[in-house]
Amino acid sequence: MIKKKTVALLFILISLKPAIGKHADSALLEKSIPENRMFIDFINIPLTNYATQQYLDMFKEAYKHDFNAHLMHLQGKLTATHKEILESQKILKVIYHDLLRDHYEPDTEKLLELAAPIILMAKDQKAEYYLKEGYRHLAKGKELRISGYNYNIFLYSVKIYTYIDALEHLKLAKKYAILALVESKTPLTDKADYALQSYDDALSINRAKEISDYDEIRYRILNALNRKLLPDSYPYLLHHDDNYGKIYGDKRSILYDTAVENEQSINSPQTQPAAGQPATTPAPAAPAQP
Repeated sequence: MIKKKTVALLFILISLKPAIGKHADSALLEKSIPENRMFIDFINIPLTNYATQQYLDMFKEAYKHDFNAHLMHLQGKLTATHKEILESQKILKVIYHDLLRDHYEPDTEKLLELAAPIILMAKDQKAEYYLKEGYRHLAKGKELRISGYNYNIFLYSVKIYTYIDALEHLKLAKKYAILALVESKTPLTDKADYALQSYDDALSINRAKEISDYDEIRYRILNALNRKLLPDSYPYLLHHDDNYGKIYGDKRSILYDTAVENEQSINSPQTQPAAGQPATTPAPAAPAQP
C-alpha cells in the first residue's frame, strides 16, 4: 500500500515538473528583467561622461539584448528571455570592469597624486584627512574590482553588483581627492575654519545650510581655478559632476540616444519583414569576456 502511494506521488510530481519549472523561471525573470535595466541605467552616466567608441558600441549591443528580453517576455518566451538577459549581462560586466580599470582607477590615482606633495609639505591636517580617505576608498575600489573579476565567470549579475560597489568607492575616493586638492590650495585666511564667527554661528544657532555639497565644492573648484591656484589642464569639473551622478556639460545621455536609435532602426522600412515573415530583431554577438 505504501509502495503504491509512493509511486502515485512520484507520478504526480513528474507530471507537474514542467509547470513548476515554468513558474520558477517566471519568478526568476520578474527579478532579473528590472535588475538588468537597473544595470543599464546605472552605467549610463559614467559611460556618457567617459565613453569611447568601443564602449558605445558595446553598450548598444547590451541594450539591444535587453530590449529583446522585454519583447520575448511579453510574448511568453521564457527561455529566449533568459538567454537575452544573459547576453546583455555578459557585455555589461565587461563594460563595468574595463571602465573601472581604465578610467576610474587611473583618474583617482592622478587626482590623489596631484594633492599629495603639497599636503605633505604644508602639513594641513584637514587636507591630510581627505587624502587618507581618498587612498582608503581607492584601495577598496580596486579590491572589489579584482574580487568581481575573480568570481565564477557565469555569475554575471554578482560580478556587476560587485563592480557597482567598486564604482561607488572610487567616486568617493575622487570626492576626497578633489577636496584634498582644493583644501591644500586654499590660503589659510580663506578657510572657513579660520573665518571670524559670531557666537550664534559658532553654536550653529539659526544657521541653515544655504547651498548643497555639490554646489559648495563646485564653487571652491571654480574659485581655485580663477585664482590660478590649480592648474587648468585637468578636468576637475568633469570628475566632480560624475562623482555626484550628473552628466557633465553639454554631453548627451548615451542611454537616451541608444534608445532612440534602436527605435528608429526597428521602424525603418529596411528592417520590416517581408509579407508572411515573422518580425525579428537581430542579436549581435558579445565580445570576449573577462
